[in-house]
Amino acid sequence: MNPGKSILTFLLLFLVTLLPGQSNIAIGEWKSYLPYNTGVNLTQSDEKIYYGTELSVMSIDKEDFSIEYISKVEGLTETGIQDLVYDKFNDYLIIAYQNSVIDIVSETEVFPIYNIKDTEIFQGDKKIYDIFVQNSEHVYFATGFGVVQYNLEKREFGFTLDATQRVFDIDGSDQALIFAGEEGAYVLGPDMSTPNFLGSWSEVENGIPDSENIDAVMHENDKYYVATEEKVYVSNDGLEFEEIYTIIDSNHDVVFLKEAAGGWMLGLKDPDFNSKIIFFDDADIPYHEVTDCTNRLTEALVDEQGRLFLGDEWEGIRYKNSLTDGCAERLFSNTPKSEETSDIDIEDGIVYVASGGVSDNFANLFSRQGFYVLDEGSWQNINEGNSYFINENEVIQHYKIAAHPREPIVYIGSFWAGLLEYNRVEESFKLYNKTNSPLTEPVGDNPNRVKISGMVFDDDDNLWVSNFGTNKPVAVLTTEGNWHNFEIPGDTRITDMVFDDSGYLWIVVGSTNGGVVILDPGQSIADPTDSPAPVLKNTNNSE
Repeated sequence: MNPGKSILTFLLLFLVTLLPGQSNIAIGEWKSYLPYNTGVNLTQSDEKIYYGTELSVMSIDKEDFSIEYISKVEGLTETGIQDLVYDKFNDYLIIAYQNSVIDIVSETEVFPIYNIKDTEIFQGDKKIYDIFVQNSEHVYFATGFGVVQYNLEKREFGFTLDATQRVFDIDGSDQALIFAGEEGAYVLGPDMSTPNFLGSWSEVENGIPDSENIDAVMHENDKYYVATEEKVYVSNDGLEFEEIYTIIDSNHDVVFLKEAAGGWMLGLKDPDFNSKIIFFDDADIPYHEVTDCTNRLTEALVDEQGRLFLGDEWEGIRYKNSLTDGCAERLFSNTPKSEETSDIDIEDGIVYVASGGVSDNFANLFSRQGFYVLDEGSWQNINEGNSYFINENEVIQHYKIAAHPREPIVYIGSFWAGLLEYNRVEESFKLYNKTNSPLTEPVGDNPNRVKISGMVFDDDDNLWVSNFGTNKPVAVLTTEGNWHNFEIPGDTRITDMVFDDSGYLWIVVGSTNGGVVILDPGQSIADPTDSPAPVLKNTNNSE
């Protein structure tokens, strides 16, 4: 396991204790820095819009658009949001995580539910795919094995329906339920008798061809709706269905059927991520289509002011001031762009973060997220999207980062393109690779690849660099701007470096065998007769 990755999240949480001037929390308290630039899941209360990100939850105030963040630091039980819904009956935010844990969040507590995750009755898929709040008492979870009822007042489970199939969508009213599963759609009528027995549910059959796969369901205005891959059907009794809309674009998949002001909406997405939303009135007549502002559509809702908020796999929180307006806004939070991180450095109260891009066994992951700077509470992300230099030189996989102890310069080690030098004052870049330094490609690798896997400054402000996999994997850039590189005994796949109080250079060996090499850097870097000499080589404690 890569030790840098394993401790980085902790360091990001802990760094507020190192930066008291940049935080309004006390020493010993915690603050998280998580990415909130992509919101997939979406729900709303009377006052707020809630977005579920991969790691946590973000709320947007409907009046002033102020943003608040809710994560494990604020009390959530898990990370990895699968779905969330706001319970307006009880003012709860109900969150389902990818590991099937559920949180019921109120103003006073976070109440976790582990039963579905921990049950041994059902094996295999126990994921929660959809949530429907029926009233102040009952909420229903569509799961990988069926439907589960939970009593919000008593904080206990009601019935469990073993549907022997994955249930991915559920909706209803106070008197009825409808769910969509892999084998079809099923309706439970007003009597709600023996709901834990699939035979008590009416399978949706009449009016819908067997050849059409069901993608979504909805219960609205006392009518049942079913969307297949080709059409939308409606029924007044849940038994007899009739076609009301044909999906013209055959390459579009149904994303959702949802309530909207004065009717309902149908969300569609094609394989090229060209999405659209079609709006219908109460008479089931389409009256408007939204094709802008939608890319990788996942969710949508319309608030009381008629604004359309969108859940999207792309970056930025998108919304429209009205259905007919253009794509009005893309909201970006003051947070890191991505959770991809591999290294961190702090100098003069400024935090520098490398975004990673290398697997635990040093395989390329081709990350293009760049690096981050946290200065006076504001995050800046620098990558190929906003830097011509980084884009032109294909500087990707920003793996290591080190700030100069006395100059406004930060060095970023790319596990692809070499050593990137960034002057924060001048906002200028310089790239060191095999054309202007002794840094070279790993033995047997692509000649255009220069992989940096570790960096550290010594007491004289010389920058020592791990040049991964080369015959001379230890390189140093002196304060005079001169380069030198050296061989070391043993494995050349070296990574992290650190100087101890005695001036020895400790180097992590990143190969399968692992281990540590300790070097005495000598008195003169420029003197070839005084090259760094090994003090100790320890491989798996065997030497």
